[in-house]
Amino acid sequence: MMAKALVRANMCHGKSPLPATGVSTHTCRPRSGCGILGRVIYLPTGPDPEGGSGVPTLQLYMLGALEIQYNGQQLPKPPTLKSQSLLAYAVLHRDRPQPRDRLVGLYWGDRAEDKARRSLRTALWHIRRCLPEGSIRSDPHTVQFDPQGDVWLDVDEFESLVAHDDIASLQAAVALYRGDFLDGFYDDWIINERYRLESLATEARARLMLAQEARGEHQVALGTALRLLDHDPRRGDAHRLAMRAYCRLGQRNAALEQHRR
Repeated sequence: MMAKALVRANMCHGKSPLPATGVSTHTCRPRSGCGILGRVIYLPTGPDPEGGSGVPTLQLYMLGALEIQYNGQQLPKPPTLKSQSLLAYAVLHRDRPQPRDRLVGLYWGDRAEDKARRSLRTALWHIRRCLPEGSIRSDPHTVQFDPQGDVWLDVDEFESLVAHDDIASLQAAVALYRGDFLDGFYDDWIINERYRLESLATEARARLMLAQEARGEHQVALGTALRLLDHDPRRGDAHRLAMRAYCRLGQRNAALEQHRR
C-alpha cells in the first residue's frame, strides 16, 4: 500500500489532509526540548496483521541530519560521529552480518588491531545504549542490526517511492528527501551513497514536473521546475519546462527572462 501518514514533529494538534499526495498529518509528541520543530516526516500506514497501529516502533531518518525515534519519542544519538556512522552502516546493511574485520578496517584502519577492536566494542556499547534492547546482534566475528526488528528507514521508503511513476509517489519521495544523506558526515561510503541518493532525488523532481505538466498543472509544474533549478541550475529540461509553463500561464516576460538565464 502506497498511502503514507504524514507526521509533524512539532507537537501540533489535529489533522491536515493533503489530497494531492494521498497522505494525511498525524500528531507526534517528541520529548520536551528535543528541538524538532515544524519538520514533516513520513511513516507507513496500513493494516497490521497483529492488530496494532501499523507504524513501526523504531524510525531512523538519514536524509538530512541523523535522527532516531522510538514510539514517537526522540531518542539520543550515539555520542560520537563514528558511532553514529557505524549505526547508519549497520542499519543500511542489516540484511547480512557484517564481519568485525571489515568494520574495523572501515572505521579504524589507521590504528593498531587491538586498539581498533577495542574502539569497535566501545562504539557498539554506545549504540546499544541508544536503541531498544536487542537491536544489535553480535558474536566474536560479526555484528548485525536485527534484520527482523520493527524498524522503518526513510532511505528505504524513499527508494520505494521513486521506483513508481505516479504523481502521489513522486511528491511523497520529494517531500521525504529532507536533505543530503547523513548531512555533516564525510566517510567515503557515506559520500558515495549521498551522490547516489541525490541523483535519485533530482530525477524524481524531473519526472514529477513532467507528470504535472502532462496533467495541465502548469503552476504546480513551474514550482517543481524552479525548485529543481535551485538544486541544479544547469538542468536544461527544467529551464524549458519553466518557459513553457510561464507561457501557458500568460507570463510572457517571465518566459523571456527564463530564456536569458
